[in-house]
Amino acid sequence: MSSSSYSSSNPICRHGIPSNLEAVKKGNVSHERNFFRCSLWKTTNDCEFFKWEKDMYDNLSQKVEELNQKSQVMAEEKKLLVIKIKSKKMKILKMKNEIK
Repeated sequence: MSSSSYSSSNPICRHGIPSNLEAVKKGNVSHERNFFRCSLWKTTNDCEFFKWEKDMYDNLSQKVEELNQKSQVMAEEKKLLVIKIKSKKMKILKMKNEIK
């Protein structure tokens, strides 16, 4: 038994539609634990989409951290490229002045 919540930001199942967020209502170790599953599971019974909410957000948190680290590396690379470009521009200006 579970309760259900739909949001367009929920993960997409193989049918291409947002899944439902549901909570386990059975009195076992998963009691009140949230999970996502296909919103058509009652009518089609052919979609095996299932994700625990915590696992999904843990994975997203890890991805965000990875992207933040990559962003920092790219920002440093950008600084280096800007310095190289300025250096090249100065060389070009120097060469132009020597030609005159």
